[in-house]
Amino acid sequence: MERTKPESVGMSSARLKQVSEWLNAQVNSERLAGASLAIARRGRIVFQETAGFSDQATGQAFCDDTIVRIFSMTKPITTVAAMMLYERGCFQLDHPVARYIPAFEQTPVWLGGDLDNTAPQATRMTVRQLMTHTSGTDLRLYESECGG
Repeated sequence: MERTKPESVGMSSARLKQVSEWLNAQVNSERLAGASLAIARRGRIVFQETAGFSDQATGQAFCDDTIVRIFSMTKPITTVAAMMLYERGCFQLDHPVARYIPAFEQTPVWLGGDLDNTAPQATRMTVRQLMTHTSGTDLRLYESECGG
């Protein structure tokens, strides 16, 4: 792919610098051992960076051409497809999932601990919660863990 300046395709170099800072923070905090990131728009690469190690034991740096195994990509691909439908106005993020899949109307919420530690939904699960992977938990659990 051809590389171009971000501004030539309507993107901001300053904002992409924040992506670089985020990527390095992920490596520095040891959340990621290493990563490679490329952002393209209109068929041209506007940002490409690597950080960290492809092999921590040997200290081998992560490179643009490092080959990695990718696991569990169904969620992001499904979410991108759903967001394309969202852009067309087919649904709203705050709509309840049960509006589209009625079987989810009475889905219990896991409260943590044992698998059978569930309760009825305090609020209806939304499409937004599915896309941010926060469905199936109870806000009371987050509030107790986060002191809220």
